[in-house]
Amino acid sequence: MLIKRLCIQVIATLVVAVGLSVQPAHAGTMVVYSCHTPSGRTVGTDGWTLSADNAVPRAGVRDSCADGPTGALRLEIERDGAHVDGSQELSWTFRSADATTISEFKAWVCGRAFSFWALARFRWQAPVGEPKSMIVYKSPDGAPDTMGCQGSRPWWSSSANLVRASEFASSWLEMTAGCGGICDVEPKVAATMELGAFAASISDASPPTAVAPTGPVVSDQVHTGVETIRFSVTDKGVGVFRLLGEVRPHHEGPWLQFAESILGGSSCRPLGETGYLYEFSSPQPCPTAVGDASLSMDNTRLGVGSHDFRVVAEDAAGNRTLVWQSDAYEIGTNAEGTARANPRPAQLKITAPGTRRQRSAKAFQLRGSLVDADSNAIGGALVVVESRGYLPKSNAPFGGWETVGTAVTDARGAYRLQVPRGPSRTLRVSYTAPSSEGASAVALVDVVVPAQITARARHARVRNGKSVVFDGRVAGPIPQGGLLVSLEAREPGRWVPVATTRRRVRTSRSGRFSLRYRFRRTFSATTYRFRVVADEDSAFPYARGASRSLTVRVRP
Repeated sequence: MLIKRLCIQVIATLVVAVGLSVQPAHAGTMVVYSCHTPSGRTVGTDGWTLSADNAVPRAGVRDSCADGPTGALRLEIERDGAHVDGSQELSWTFRSADATTISEFKAWVCGRAFSFWALARFRWQAPVGEPKSMIVYKSPDGAPDTMGCQGSRPWWSSSANLVRASEFASSWLEMTAGCGGICDVEPKVAATMELGAFAASISDASPPTAVAPTGPVVSDQVHTGVETIRFSVTDKGVGVFRLLGEVRPHHEGPWLQFAESILGGSSCRPLGETGYLYEFSSPQPCPTAVGDASLSMDNTRLGVGSHDFRVVAEDAAGNRTLVWQSDAYEIGTNAEGTARANPRPAQLKITAPGTRRQRSAKAFQLRGSLVDADSNAIGGALVVVESRGYLPKSNAPFGGWETVGTAVTDARGAYRLQVPRGPSRTLRVSYTAPSSEGASAVALVDVVVPAQITARARHARVRNGKSVVFDGRVAGPIPQGGLLVSLEAREPGRWVPVATTRRRVRTSRSGRFSLRYRFRRTFSATTYRFRVVADEDSAFPYARGASRSLTVRVRP
């Protein structure tokens, strides 16, 4: 019998990529993360279910994603007889919500096939015919075949373990370890499959449906104070994410977001991994029906006069439905103050962030105020927020200006805007008066972000005389030649540098590093705390930063 040596069979367009995040190109696409995110954050495994042949032992099946960075979805096929003829499989299956499909996935994995005809596989539905798959077999005379498995856990720490398939439409994706035919009794473990991180693009072509809007907002009266609109809304796909109030002040300029109400529970809150808003940890993160959805409109934030105003319902994939719209939304005089129609020379202030240096790269709120030369508030005014790169060590901006967003000042002249996560930046807030009698105003602030470092100790317990290795990654972009990183230990009240095998090491172009430290003088059981520090660099858009504290227990 001729047995073909089949190491990797790919029945699809599959590539190995260096990033984990899926970048959707248009509305109607939601990104779901499972187990871990690209930054190593632990998330759930919502949408994954286990399926198995009845005779297959399940002792090797685990969902340890919640256990921390090294957690994974694991499958293990064990043999308990001589030769077993016929297919035996264990599978974790990810399913999208009704009326949606998976169009792309990326998985960071370690799949191994040890026994003859054992397999590790990904499989998904094709438009016609048999499902498509990515599979590795163990040939009878070769070494164990692998999918990923480069380095050590966590598998998401190396781009060599990342596989991807795109441009398909399937309601399910299956990860399998099994025997495709006859599996030998030895070795006992025939195949294993571990998934450390996962991202999928979910396509949803159906917008929400909203009916029967009621409340003061939809009336023809002159609007003052805070008013509400209520209606029922449904969505047959990923669920209704939020309600938006959008305005064109005095019927001029683009539509601006003015009010927001996020529906659902904690699963309906975006993860914020990238600049793309619609990122969640569940294939259906938001409610599919809300009988009493409501949005409050603070009319004091708009200037007196007529405006265009609309209310929109949006699902978790960015599909939008117009609920109600008016081209004559009339704002009356509010007790909080009256907006000025033709502002005189203006002054812009930035009041938050309160400190120039941020504690992390997380999103933050930019706040400030707009007043005229007499310090009177300018309400109902459009301000534009832009950003460009900033190098803290060089104290120099770089790159062109990119729009972050826009905001409208309230009756007190205050504005606020959420700035997405990212590296150090220079922010520019600008205002141009709508009248030729008015004037423009600009305010600038440099926001400094510390280096973002993820690190772990390969072993948390060692003996005196042995070494511990710290592996990790510094978030990029990394300057040419890498970035210097070093190790520090905690002493009472302070962090001090420690002498590793090499005092400092340079990261790779992808930001990866390894630091080794040998314990020589620990004569009683002691717990040490370490951290990895990244230096500033004249071409690095982050300030000096440190990883979280890492604990190592040393015994004599």
